[in-house]
Amino acid sequence: LLVTDGQQLSQATKEISNSTHPNATIIESPRDAPTVVVGAVAVGSGLLWVKALLALKLLSPAFALYVISFFQIISDIRAFLLILLIIISTFASVFFALLSAEQEGDEDYWTFTTFDDEAAPFGTPGGSLFALFRMMVGNFRIEWFDSESELVREISIALFVVYMVIVFVIAINVLIAVVSDSYDYAMTRAHKIFLLTRLELVAEGDLLGLHCNVT
Repeated sequence: LLVTDGQQLSQATKEISNSTHPNATIIESPRDAPTVVVGAVAVGSGLLWVKALLALKLLSPAFALYVISFFQIISDIRAFLLILLIIISTFASVFFALLSAEQEGDEDYWTFTTFDDEAAPFGTPGGSLFALFRMMVGNFRIEWFDSESELVREISIALFVVYMVIVFVIAINVLIAVVSDSYDYAMTRAHKIFLLTRLELVAEGDLLGLHCNVT
């Protein structure tokens, strides 16, 4: 069977599939794939890159140090991230209670965007959470806190200042301290993990009947 272009290839694939599996479905494009299949492929490709990252531990103690530090930091900041999420949720609920009456939100109550997220970021609870995240990375506008009530506006700006102090002064310094401790801990384990990983590779090769020359 000679196939000269994509259209003929697609037609030939359909004919072969129909002859062997009459009920089979041919997916010609990623757009035609079910959402579950697309999600599975996306997760699988991501896990493959994580596996490639872990394999870097075999190259040298320096690579082992960085890989171990990365995963050690992720493990150590879990409690910090939970506390940060609670802080963000607290301020998001307060801003939503203060400003949602004047900032009409989307019909979907928990959507993370509104019909105009620049003019009405606190129109929904989801939009408020996203707005607090944007504020945390420095992406905000002071017009977000405008209100017909001068008292509400002043309270909103005061809360904004308190939130930024907590996030940028306190939380960032706590995060730096945790990361530093995690890196120091990883440094004490890097060489041992490097040697252990290579030993495991040799053991696996021996079980498969392969002779691994790891130096």
